[in-house]
Amino acid sequence: MKRHIYTVGQLNTYIYNLFDNEPFLKEMQVVGEVSNLSEPRSGHLYFSLKDESGKIPVAMFKGARGGLGAPLSDGMKVVVTGEVSVYTRGGYYQIIAKQIMPAGIGDLHEQYEQLKRDLAAKGMFDAAHKKPIPKYALKIGVITAKSGAVIRDIIRITKRRNPHVSLLLYPVLVQGEGAALQIAEGIAALDTLGLDVLIVGRGGGSIEDLWAFNEPVVAEAIYACETPVVSAVGHETDTTIADYVADKRAATPSEAAELCVFDYAQFTKELRTREQLYRRRIERSLTDAKRQWNMQADKLTLLHPKKQLAHKKEHLVALGRRLSAGLDKSLERARHTLALYSERLDGASPSNKFMSGFAWLVDKDGRNIKSIFDISSGEEMTGCLADGKIISTVTKTIGEVSYGGK
Repeated sequence: MKRHIYTVGQLNTYIYNLFDNEPFLKEMQVVGEVSNLSEPRSGHLYFSLKDESGKIPVAMFKGARGGLGAPLSDGMKVVVTGEVSVYTRGGYYQIIAKQIMPAGIGDLHEQYEQLKRDLAAKGMFDAAHKKPIPKYALKIGVITAKSGAVIRDIIRITKRRNPHVSLLLYPVLVQGEGAALQIAEGIAALDTLGLDVLIVGRGGGSIEDLWAFNEPVVAEAIYACETPVVSAVGHETDTTIADYVADKRAATPSEAAELCVFDYAQFTKELRTREQLYRRRIERSLTDAKRQWNMQADKLTLLHPKKQLAHKKEHLVALGRRLSAGLDKSLERARHTLALYSERLDGASPSNKFMSGFAWLVDKDGRNIKSIFDISSGEEMTGCLADGKIISTVTKTIGEVSYGGK
């Protein structure tokens, strides 16, 4: 019987499928020492996990870097959680890591997550319990180690921002046995002194170094504190239970000092700006009030009886002048009309007609003779002339008299 001959790729694929179909290899935790660590620009991590009996390649891809519990270095003992798989191109198997934690820290992380769940269920993280941090704190309590960078940074920033702020240090252990109890006692002690705000913190470190701030006794002390509490534990990437319970979390102790200590120079600048603003408003209000007062005073002056009487007199004088002017105009118009009518009357005057050779005829009864039919032959008539009368008897009447020789 002829044997079947496989290619290298077929063999590797076959082995890959064997691994891929094995549930036991899907989610494994393997402890060992990091060696040959490589961090290329791609963002992936490659190293060998070894112990005294052997080693296995490990790859953590860029998308899983969130599961890296601490920076890695050669010789570091870690627990790798992931899937065992075959790299078909290289013909070897490896662990595809989802999480890498320093050995021994896994239990602490589990305790941390469990305590976080328990305290959250009690409402100790609720925003409704958070107290506002006062904007203009003058008395600040600090619970931290009595020496070290933390207290030096807080003092330096406080002096720079506001020399009028008082700092009260309650020195405590910030790690190790008894540290959590001292921190809790310090919070309770300073809470009775009527301070404006408390800063609780320390510098960065490993999860073991920061563990005092994950203890329930510290969380309960912060939650019970009447004074607002700012938690400033570790570096920006470190988060403790104290951060969740505190009224405000600062990424670092220096940031906590910036947050709690108001900038006096900026404060005085704002005061001057406000003073100038209010001064302008007051001056504007005074100017408006003075203008209103002057307007009302002018009104009162105008309403004074003497002023009113003088105004009435001026008004009467003006009316008199207008009336006089009106009468003069009316008289002038009347004179003009009279002259016009006089001319017209003069033109229509019988006397003027008489002077032109006209006569006025009346019968014996004094009636005007306007037509030849108003008088008969033999009747007497009188002709009135400019200088006298002519009495005559009508001998004959002739109708349709033509003038001008016709």
